[in-house]
Amino acid sequence: MHLRTCLLFVGLAFPAVFPLLLPAATPITPVPPQATRRVATVQVRVAPDHRDWTYQLGEPARFRIMVTADNEPIDAITVRYTVGPELMPSESKTAVLPLDGLVIEGGTMQVPGFIRCAVETEVAGKIYKGAGTAAYAPERIMPLQTEPDDFDEFWQRGRSDLASVPLEAKLTLLPEACTATVNVYHVGVRTIGEGWTAFGGGRRCGLQASIRSRHEWPGW
Repeated sequence: MHLRTCLLFVGLAFPAVFPLLLPAATPITPVPPQATRRVATVQVRVAPDHRDWTYQLGEPARFRIMVTADNEPIDAITVRYTVGPELMPSESKTAVLPLDGLVIEGGTMQVPGFIRCAVETEVAGKIYKGAGTAAYAPERIMPLQTEPDDFDEFWQRGRSDLASVPLEAKLTLLPEACTATVNVYHVGVRTIGEGWTAFGGGRRCGLQASIRSRHEWPGW
């Protein structure tokens, strides 16, 4: 048998043993120009170090920050972040993100509540944001506001007073605000007291727009 034929037979039968006998791979062609115009999906991911995001009082919380483009991590990018009790002022800090993400110490809480880590960064001129929250004994959070003794009485009295006032609804066309397809009206109704007046005398006012011809719109 010819030597070249023998080598081809052996290479096909035992590719793992004689990989060099296989033909060379076809060179990869350049990326098409239109592919470079595609915009990647950027995400700012902020996750506490507890999978259920729940902590015991006094337990420290840590947050891992990652920025990804099409699920691939982005490194050497600057992020701005705040971390502290939710809805309370917190110092803004900056950091450079390593490839495996940045771990932030979130502190702890001695009373039930939430610690929130908010992060933002700029990629290709666009701002992206993300946030994560650590919950401390959330089942023990109680409302701080107490209901006044006359709460129900107050609202029942308001409903009775309002029911005693005739509605006297008025609808006035505003030609200067209308278009070829939409009519605009000034709407007014009676209400209680002067604290709600917009154009005087115990009336609540507003604007209403309605389509002139319903058959011109699909689904009507």
